[in-house]
Amino acid sequence: MGKPTFYTAFANSMREDEFLPNLSDEATKISDLLQGLVFEDAIYYLKDEIFSGERMIQNFSKYGDKFDIFYFSGHAKNGSLVCSDNFVSNITHTASVFSNNLKNLKLAFFNACETYKLAQLIVDKKMEDPSKDENLVLISCHSQINAFTAERFATLFFSQVGRPGTYYDAYLNAKNLVCMMNDKVTFKEFYDYDEMKAGGNSFDYAYIDLKAMLDRKNKPKDIPAPAPGAVMPAAAAPPQQPSLPTSIINPSKQAKDILAANYLKEVVQTLSTSEKVAPQSKDALTEALAKTKQFVDGEVKKGALTNVWKEMALVMPGLDPKTAMHSLVNIEKKDYTKTLTHFYNKPDNNPTLANLVQTASTIKAGYG
Repeated sequence: MGKPTFYTAFANSMREDEFLPNLSDEATKISDLLQGLVFEDAIYYLKDEIFSGERMIQNFSKYGDKFDIFYFSGHAKNGSLVCSDNFVSNITHTASVFSNNLKNLKLAFFNACETYKLAQLIVDKKMEDPSKDENLVLISCHSQINAFTAERFATLFFSQVGRPGTYYDAYLNAKNLVCMMNDKVTFKEFYDYDEMKAGGNSFDYAYIDLKAMLDRKNKPKDIPAPAPGAVMPAAAAPPQQPSLPTSIINPSKQAKDILAANYLKEVVQTLSTSEKVAPQSKDALTEALAKTKQFVDGEVKKGALTNVWKEMALVMPGLDPKTAMHSLVNIEKKDYTKTLTHFYNKPDNNPTLANLVQTASTIKAGYG
């Protein structure tokens, strides 16, 4: 994959009873992260924080075939996206646009209520010609979703960009952390078209893998068993499977360190807003951060970190403590000033040990 193009669209409501109080914070967090990758020349980025119907039509018609990742956050009703100017998209026409105009899209993430219906329709359009090689992932919400949960999930998902892993890895890590914070939020993965069509009501977020559905659709039908005594032909060699990408993008070494540390920062922030963090998780995290700070300050040797990082790995979902902590150490010991300013406007936002230790101290351990 070359340098991908991200398009993020945020659409709040001006009605007092529908206004999303944290949508602006979500937009700032995601935009800061992606804008930093623009400065690193790792991605192209288009953003609409006031996503109107006119902007949707204009950008989809002009640049639709350029988008690799489209993210929408705001309101939706019965599958139709609701724009900032109260324009409500026609769900059938919108699905056709995503299928035909945004034909090179690799990820469509609808972080809005009732958008599972839109995702289903997009897949319906794509499945009309199962011979096509479509490599599309869709993430959507089945019914109503809490705005703060939606913000956390999206922020954790996009914090994975630039780190090793696929879209599914980013989804899984964000899912695990959201469930750790709130086990009432449910997720479901779909790899089979018929199962997706059946849907059901027992989930909040859906992850839909179109390529897996097409592969199953194109799979040869079962061959009848041979007659007794018949000579079996030699089995053909299995087709070579394409290797999965090791990263959604490939930024510079310093940017990778900052992204790894930023993901850890988002993990700590997520835990600090939860009322249900297991005491062993908090203890392992705070001990690892404390020992790492002592190492940076020259108070302990590197060997003192081994066990505390291992303990942290056992209780922290979706996290590679060794990578994250090495990145923190690099940020503390090397000159990352220029790269940090690409990602963050304020020092308080930097993923530094001091900021992480301070946030970790606010985590409440226990099960409510």
